[in-house]
Amino acid sequence: MSGTLRASCILLAAMLVLNGCGKANELNDLSIVTGTGVDGTDGNFTVTYQVSVASANASAAGGASGGAQSGVHVFSTKGKTIRDTVFMSAVEHPRKLYFAHNNVLIISKETAESGISSILDSYFRNPESREMVNVMVTKGSARNILNKNLPPEKLPGQAIAKIVETEHMLVSFYPATTIFDLALGITSESQAASVPEIGIAGENPESLESAEAINRTSQDAKVRMTGLVIFKGDRLAGRMNLKESLGLSWLTNRVKGTVLSFPNPDAPEGANKSAVRIFKAKVKVTPVKGPLHYTIKVKAEVQGELAETTTDENLTDTAGINKLKHAIEEVILEQMQMGWEAAKAMKVDILGIGNRIHERNPKEWNRLKPVWDEELARMDMQAEVTMTVVRTRMFLDSFRHLLKIAEK
Repeated sequence: MSGTLRASCILLAAMLVLNGCGKANELNDLSIVTGTGVDGTDGNFTVTYQVSVASANASAAGGASGGAQSGVHVFSTKGKTIRDTVFMSAVEHPRKLYFAHNNVLIISKETAESGISSILDSYFRNPESREMVNVMVTKGSARNILNKNLPPEKLPGQAIAKIVETEHMLVSFYPATTIFDLALGITSESQAASVPEIGIAGENPESLESAEAINRTSQDAKVRMTGLVIFKGDRLAGRMNLKESLGLSWLTNRVKGTVLSFPNPDAPEGANKSAVRIFKAKVKVTPVKGPLHYTIKVKAEVQGELAETTTDENLTDTAGINKLKHAIEEVILEQMQMGWEAAKAMKVDILGIGNRIHERNPKEWNRLKPVWDEELARMDMQAEVTMTVVRTRMFLDSFRHLLKIAEK
């Protein structure tokens, strides 16, 4: 057989083998899941699925007109285990659920308090699941969140993921957490992780369940981030409000960007304020062993630009700028202290101090680990913040100060 004929035969055989799809799934046989939620406890789980409605999203993409149609369909199934619950969808849903495009996993507070190990175990055993899915906790039911439309987006699960990511980049109040981050945190030596909390605000939450909500110019309710939930091991240990959570973001070096209001150095307490936009922050936390117990030393280098001010200080002078910098540093230090005190009150090593000690001195960590909660409660924090204001924008002095000069 000639070389050319042999090559032709091999190519033909390969085409015949590849021509069949084997066990590949046809798109028309799949329901693409854009968001999932878990309610209930071990032995009595309810899993909610938010699946994309292809016809509605195709019409929206093509600019087709017509009546309002929701971009998703939401339904729930029950079972004794997570995987049992997922497979129960086959008895009532005409298509196989496909999780590769899932954007968010929402867990109810009840479920988080009872333990999430079974959720994580099931999740990581599913080859379709992505490790970068955003995780959130809600005080009510997870289904209640996934039921809501989030105008102007047609896919609410995708919209929630975008809110989490945008908030993390712009204000960093509630740092985004993926399912990989969550699993990594609670299985580390510190056994701790944080997850954003989501809720519904407004007078008429049910209005968001209607497809008509997509066409309204304003809504009577909204889905929004409401706090930060702290896990110790696989169970919910506590919750932080906005100020405490921002303090934790500083201490865990997770501030990507934020805006801080601070008092003018020349104004009485509670009077005029200014604002600075933080666009860069580098924070290092180091546990230092003392004669009696550990202390954590925090060193932060922060950069920002003046976003708004009513100060009468002369900002063309170094002394005036330094006064503003000192006022900003005091605000950041206060926020760090609030985050630290909240973490200590929960007895949760959310800063990962135990991880650092274990990396540097495993023997020391083995000695501390049995009494780590007590050691953590005795720790003090020593923080140092260096603020640099790199831009003041169109003019140096405040507009209020310029008006005073013009009046003279």
